[in-house]
Amino acid sequence: MLNKRIFMVDLKKYNYFTGDTSSVAIGVSDIVNFLDLAGHNYVLFTPPKPSDGHKFNDLCLYHYLNNKIEFYNFEDFCEKISDKSNLFRVNLLIIDMWSIKKDNMWKYLNHLKNLELNIIIVAKEFHYKTSDDVNDFLIRNEYKDLHKHETWLSDKISGSTATIDSLKKAYIRDKKLQHLFGDE
Repeated sequence: MLNKRIFMVDLKKYNYFTGDTSSVAIGVSDIVNFLDLAGHNYVLFTPPKPSDGHKFNDLCLYHYLNNKIEFYNFEDFCEKISDKSNLFRVNLLIIDMWSIKKDNMWKYLNHLKNLELNIIIVAKEFHYKTSDDVNDFLIRNEYKDLHKHETWLSDKISGSTATIDSLKKAYIRDKKLQHLFGDE
């Protein structure tokens, strides 16, 4: 019997994702959409989309994920994250902090620490204590030709690297083994 719960990415309390702009947007959306299919309920907290006349968000994760709540500043973020109806049945919180300065991130993270959710934080740069329950991922795209690319996920803490496609395949294979052995 398999005695462990299998995830595509082993989520911890805080999961930091960084890399170049397009790689992060594509990679995080692939991971979140797969986790959504696997039973996670997510919501993205994001600055407004760039075409609204605001220059808040140059990452554009906004365009890749459907379940989203926009915030304009720290006070607006606090108000929306504190509204329990915004987190109803949510077990995965994605926070787009790409446009937030590293020195201001602590305010946002402090407001999240009491939530009993796994949190994906997308940012250009960040800092954390090694004693925190964290993952630190770097996402990059590797282009094979003009129309084909692979998205690579590197765990900066453990040093492991894999493509997102290979993680999906391993997850599906392991779920099939769980089903075969009756360990669901």
